[in-house]
Amino acid sequence: MFVTGPEVTKIVLGEEVTYQQLGGAEVHSTKSGVVHFVVESEPEAFDLVRRLLSYLPPNNMHDPPYMNTNDPVEREISGVEGVPTDPLKGYDIHQIIYKLVDNGEFLEVHRDWARNMVVGFARIGGITVGLVANNPSVLGGSIDIHAAIRQLGSLGSAMPLTSPS
Repeated sequence: MFVTGPEVTKIVLGEEVTYQQLGGAEVHSTKSGVVHFVVESEPEAFDLVRRLLSYLPPNNMHDPPYMNTNDPVEREISGVEGVPTDPLKGYDIHQIIYKLVDNGEFLEVHRDWARNMVVGFARIGGITVGLVANNPSVLGGSIDIHAAIRQLGSLGSAMPLTSPS
């Protein structure tokens, strides 16, 4: 996905780039944030879509589906007490998320883009939850422009491209 191709880039800038370097999945999943998920094969894509849809209701008039995960809500969660209280010490929020959610299953959206913000779907007590968290292991968890856009996108907000007149 790009505006002009490698041929134009070579003529205008004198640089040789491939289609993938210019607008492939890696570029858009890590740099532009346009691609939310990247998989290696079509069967993996179908599995990912099934997994994503398992968290979502069929329409806006229904609640998200409940799934019996056989992971008791009252379970003992260990390892979260080691989170540093010193704001200058980082930790990976994924480690906490995987301990809190049912069966350690978390579907992260935009996994490779704006990694200082973590957004995704999980279940707690079989109930679908959406998670948005700063990730202190990347940029100290500070919210830069990419993380802000990721957070807004995760909440279903649309960012205007122009100001209203």
